[in-house]
Amino acid sequence: MEALFIYGLKSAGLLACFYGVYYFLLRKETFFSSNRWFLLSGLFVSAFLPLMTWTKTVYIERPQWSAEDWMAMAKSNVPSAPSPEPILDWTSLIMGGYAIIALVIIGRILVQLISILVFLKKHPVISEASIRLVNVQQEVTPFSFFNYVVINNQLYSEEERNSIVLHEKIHCRQYHSVDILLSHLYCGLFWFHPLAWRYKKAIAQNLEFLADQKAMEQLQSPTVYQKTLVKVATGKQALALTNPFNQSLIKKRILMLQQTQSQRRNLWKYGIMLPALVGFMLIFQVKTVAQERKSVYEIKSEIQETFQIRWDKNATEAEMKKDIAFAKAQGIILKYSKLKRNDWGEITQIKVQYSAGDSKGETTIMSDSGIKPLVFVKSNSYIGFAAPKSETIIASKVDKEDIQGKEIRIEERIIRNEDGTEIIINDTDNASQPKNGERIVIRKFDASDKPLVFINGKMMDVDFDLNSLDPNTIASMSVFKNSPEALEMGKNGVIKIITKKVVTSDNIKDEEEINAAVNRAKEEIKKVLSEDKSTQADWEKARQDLAKVQEEMLKMKAEMEKAKAEYEKAKSKLKKD
Repeated sequence: MEALFIYGLKSAGLLACFYGVYYFLLRKETFFSSNRWFLLSGLFVSAFLPLMTWTKTVYIERPQWSAEDWMAMAKSNVPSAPSPEPILDWTSLIMGGYAIIALVIIGRILVQLISILVFLKKHPVISEASIRLVNVQQEVTPFSFFNYVVINNQLYSEEERNSIVLHEKIHCRQYHSVDILLSHLYCGLFWFHPLAWRYKKAIAQNLEFLADQKAMEQLQSPTVYQKTLVKVATGKQALALTNPFNQSLIKKRILMLQQTQSQRRNLWKYGIMLPALVGFMLIFQVKTVAQERKSVYEIKSEIQETFQIRWDKNATEAEMKKDIAFAKAQGIILKYSKLKRNDWGEITQIKVQYSAGDSKGETTIMSDSGIKPLVFVKSNSYIGFAAPKSETIIASKVDKEDIQGKEIRIEERIIRNEDGTEIIINDTDNASQPKNGERIVIRKFDASDKPLVFINGKMMDVDFDLNSLDPNTIASMSVFKNSPEALEMGKNGVIKIITKKVVTSDNIKDEEEINAAVNRAKEEIKKVLSEDKSTQADWEKARQDLAKVQEEMLKMKAEMEKAKAEYEKAKSKLKKD
């Protein structure tokens, strides 16, 4: 609501500026064509310029949050009771009232537009090039609408008719109906602005001045044209949204026809609005964006060695001589002596000397099981023997937004050895010197002085920076200090943070996989159940068949018993005989 109110005020102010310049400086000038475009630009500028902004970025330092600050914020992060909602929402009432009035005005414009189209379709049309003449029998004031010219030929003489038609044709060819429609729609949207209605009237009046001026340039008898204006002025009211020939203020139109042409030096008046618009943009349309100033970290991996020579216990003399020749080509004299090998041909002792300008050095390595690799290194900043290394990584922190405009660089050199160990150089003697001559001291901190931090149940590293957390992502935070839980887990307190749930592509992917697995399990269960049902049916059928077999076996047993009885009876009878 507030944004809409501010937009309305800005639009009203811009339109008032355009109207003021036109009324006081341009209204009496005969630059009617220029006035037309000036007035139209006022409509567009007042409607769209308040929506445009110029972004100005202001860099601010990120506040440093200490553990005490987080504890204080945790105590203050208590949900407050919701404020009671107002019984009457004035914002909705005002917006509803504005929308209803705007819809009524725009609806009225649409009805008027439809009535014009219906009126034109009822009468015959005569085409003359791109203009369509409509001769009506009613007593209607002559008017034009886009490329239609409406006139009752019986009411005017031939000379008067030619003057009227010429005037209306100028309206058609220069599309003055577009200006009329735009001004009506603007009043429909900005009906609350009183100057919008006067602005619409000024646009229509200037269009009549423009058509009169162009018509007078083509007519041979200006007197007849002026008399025609007076005659038509007494006619009936024309339809809305049209360019009627008897536009009001006939006296002003006749005076403008008799006025001498304005001098071209008066065109400077149109330029008055330019500084006003620039001032409007600079004062009201500057959107200030506060951006946190971040230190830019540059991680660069550099191979510091211009070249290196590496000899291990299996190095042959041919290889060593080849390396010596290569070093000599680089301006380095490399020699070795006291070379000893064991029974397996491994080097157990060697002394190596080098000389390169003012730099000289030597080293001796001995080992019964074979020497460790010996590396000779030459780079832009170092020459000599070194432990085997593959690369040196320089991590630099550059504050490019330093207030004094100085570039401050802190470098940490990490030498990674082949055996996996790392040598970190970060003392003041090896820190780089900035151009301003100030020495940079790299301070170390004691991690035991910081409280333990748990985020979503996961304990963070001791060097975790609480400032890296966005407070807007924190759902809840609990601070334990001088409590049994805190004393058990950390002497300096415990901070437990629960972040807001953030839906990511990984979460969505996991959820989709779980849903897919559940669906597959449901299908398996349905399949097992269907198989189980079919198995039960088979068992039931088998049980019925078994019962039938048992019944038949009982019948067979009864028959066998009967046959046995008859056999015994027959046997006893034979014995008696």
